[in-house]
Amino acid sequence: MAGLRCPHCGAYTASNPLAFRGDGIDPTGGFPPRKITAWVQATTEGITSLPHFAILECMSCRKHFVACKKASNAEWDVVYPLPIRAAPDNLPPGVARAFREAALCFAVEAYGGCLLMARTALIRLQREQKVSKLQELSDQGKISNSLYRQADEVRLWANLVGHEDVPDVVEKEDCEELLAYLEELLHAIYTAPAKLNRLTEKRKTSTEKPGETASN
Repeated sequence: MAGLRCPHCGAYTASNPLAFRGDGIDPTGGFPPRKITAWVQATTEGITSLPHFAILECMSCRKHFVACKKASNAEWDVVYPLPIRAAPDNLPPGVARAFREAALCFAVEAYGGCLLMARTALIRLQREQKVSKLQELSDQGKISNSLYRQADEVRLWANLVGHEDVPDVVEKEDCEELLAYLEELLHAIYTAPAKLNRLTEKRKTSTEKPGETASN
């Protein structure tokens, strides 16, 4: 269960299993930890494709959530509450709404919709920053060339989904990485400068005496 992202605190941490439901589970085995509250074994005979569900406790925030593993997939996925990625702080309202919608699309496995809303967030960012291209943000020194390339990859993938005949669906892993690229860009443009300004002002306020001006 290690590596699941907690839908409450967002931490990637090991989880303590509290209860399981699924086929082929042996409630008398030695694995269940002492904190288990219930074990339920599926009773439908002849069915081996039932999904497994688990109630887990995040070892970071200690809150509970539900994960599922389908028979066709060896990986566990969080299914309740929806693991919606939070928007970075200090975003303009329009950019924040677009990011939240992209994150919601990802949570419900609408990966094409996620990328299209990510592109909307980029368009609104460009308008708010008064640039016509993402490259200008790099030219102005607001982001690194690496961040520009990541953001442009988000744009190109969204264009692929929106305007071309895509033979295969967008895979979860690719979409998750692209959404992370968008989050890094927004953090660099809005969140990090706001935090730096807050710390700078706090330092100046704490070191300056009434009637004095701080010197270098």
